[in-house]
Amino acid sequence: KEGGVFSLGAGGRALADLKLAFLAHPSVVTYQRRVVAFLALVIRRARAWLFSEKEAVYRSSNIVWRMALGFPTANHLDPEQTKGFRLLGAAAWILAGGAEEKIDDIGVTAALRRAEALEAGELPSEQEDVELSVIPEIAAQIYGYVASERFDHQAANNFMMVDVGAGTVDSALFHVKRGRGKWDFEFYTATVEPLGAVNLHRNRLDWWARAIEQQVPDREDLLEAIIVARKLTDGEEGIPEQLEAYFSPSKIQFSDHRQHPDRQFYGKVFAQVGHETYWKTSRGHLTREQLTDIPVYLCGGGSRMPFYGRLRETLNNHPSLYEWMKVNVRTLLLPKRLEAPGLVRNDFDRLSVAYGLSFL
Repeated sequence: KEGGVFSLGAGGRALADLKLAFLAHPSVVTYQRRVVAFLALVIRRARAWLFSEKEAVYRSSNIVWRMALGFPTANHLDPEQTKGFRLLGAAAWILAGGAEEKIDDIGVTAALRRAEALEAGELPSEQEDVELSVIPEIAAQIYGYVASERFDHQAANNFMMVDVGAGTVDSALFHVKRGRGKWDFEFYTATVEPLGAVNLHRNRLDWWARAIEQQVPDREDLLEAIIVARKLTDGEEGIPEQLEAYFSPSKIQFSDHRQHPDRQFYGKVFAQVGHETYWKTSRGHLTREQLTDIPVYLCGGGSRMPFYGRLRETLNNHPSLYEWMKVNVRTLLLPKRLEAPGLVRNDFDRLSVAYGLSFL
């Protein structure tokens, strides 16, 4: 943001944590405005691509627009939060189609007021008319998979999906079948916990802050570094692989290895995925034969961290699970029909929610 104007380019003041800040404080107007401005800029860029790259196809068409927004499953269960997010989406659509080239706080505020008026029953103009839906992100991800050419219609089609995002870990075990002209999903278990990569990062920083305050309280420079690091959640450098890598040189010793914050945090991740999602399905949902070698898709940007990648091993070798409980970890493959020049094949899972939303 520079000079009061929002943009997707470099320069100005970078605004981080748009999604996480809004989800944590959905009633804060500043966070609402940032989400609306970002979505409006993305909508403009997406429509510009469509009209420039597919101009010959749509030159004489009257387009009926639909916009699907992904929302964390846990938040989607709250009707008020879903309604609030839909309102921001409507404001973003209005703002993206407005006559003003620049997007600033004044324009965002006006778009939000107009969206509220439409929600209250006023009729939209042709430019404002859009069918808008808010979809649970993991449902979109699943749909993107079954709608791809990789899906085998003849298989058992029981799956587990674990999406490691910035804020949350979203996991579900479900069955997919073809219904009358549509796909039907039967969820056996589904859990969402705030155990994503950014929250792992913050958990470590909180531990370091407590340790420094206890051991070297005069090192205010270290505490200041932690405050700065807490804000850098949208950086491209990545999160350190382990607690010990945050300060160099440093050495950490625990009298009991179970006190290590990484071990405790991973214990929560495994409890969610291994127990609340996988093991619980064995209690009256699926048989031993159905759960053995069940396909598991570990995806999302956070899944690239070795910290979360350990799930590939512990889901097959953890003493708290039955000996016969074995999973077949797979990778979401790049769909042939997806047009994404320059996209690295192994990075598709980071776009899989958006890909699924395009079908819903």
